[in-house]
Amino acid sequence: MEHEIELKIMLAPQNIPTICDWLNQQNILHHATDTLINTYYDNADLFFAKHKMGLRVRGKNDKFEITLKTKGEIVGGLHIRPEYNLPLPNNQPDLMALIRKFNVDIEKAEQLAQSLIPTFSTDFVRETWLIHYQQSEIEIALDRGLIKNTAGEEAICEVEFELKQGSLSDLIRLLEVMPKAHGMWLSSLSKAQRGYLVGKPEAI
Repeated sequence: MEHEIELKIMLAPQNIPTICDWLNQQNILHHATDTLINTYYDNADLFFAKHKMGLRVRGKNDKFEITLKTKGEIVGGLHIRPEYNLPLPNNQPDLMALIRKFNVDIEKAEQLAQSLIPTFSTDFVRETWLIHYQQSEIEIALDRGLIKNTAGEEAICEVEFELKQGSLSDLIRLLEVMPKAHGMWLSSLSKAQRGYLVGKPEAI
């Protein structure tokens, strides 16, 4: 299990060049671009949504991984939550393998695992910069793509700051010095939460 500490900012598309120019001036340790194909699963009763959790299978470079994100703490745009990750041999959501590996306590797990259905997808191009800032390593990910469910689709255009090692105070300081513009706002909604809401204004 890992504890993910990240801060999410939604972007209007016209702000992408400003953010990229600023990031390319930082102390970059690694820079990469990947295409991520993600399918989220739940059962007909929306077990994971009701428990503020998310179950995802991600495909990247023909490799697959299942991730369970559990309920954590969200303050403004800052997300702090436990997550469990396990490599998979294919794109099928082997929930029981993840539960056995990490001894995750989920009620009626086997019944849940047998009733999983694909609920929505989040497919996007992710450009990442791993930078050294102050005494910390921080990964910044620019995501551009689409969230789709049976009710509709919505654009993804956001930047995430994730603390890889170091102090949370460095992450906050980095946010303080980044360029600001109209069309940037902190978001408390994860892609998983947005996936359930797309095309369903009554849920919002």
